[in-house]
Amino acid sequence: MLTVICSTEQIESMEYYLRSSGVADVFLRKNIQKQETEESGAGKGTQYTADEVYFAVTGEKASKESIAEDFDYWYSKGEEITQGELADKYSLEELRMQAYSNASEAGSAGRDIPDIPVWSETVQDAPPHRETAAA
Repeated sequence: MLTVICSTEQIESMEYYLRSSGVADVFLRKNIQKQETEESGAGKGTQYTADEVYFAVTGEKASKESIAEDFDYWYSKGEEITQGELADKYSLEELRMQAYSNASEAGSAGRDIPDIPVWSETVQDAPPHRETAAA
């Protein structure tokens, strides 16, 4: 879910907090902007704004480093995640497991898998090798 946040402190593009339960709270931010403001009676101030997505994910499924490496992917998935839903299904490990499971189900479901043509010619049937004389 996408929200716009405001802060008087500099906003980081990513924050990752691993809880003792093993679940991490992840905040990803884009469009970070610094704005000068006039506060009533207090003079000028600085305000930062950003577009933010938040999600929770099991730390073993997606580390801080793996999310940082694929920031745009996780940001787009963060926009889709509903509050209270774990983002584990978007982790590389889960996607690989799902692909493996789907392939296994396809094989065991009796689906027709096309035969791979086999080259029937054996070494004995191959044309003789000709050696050339060295000059």
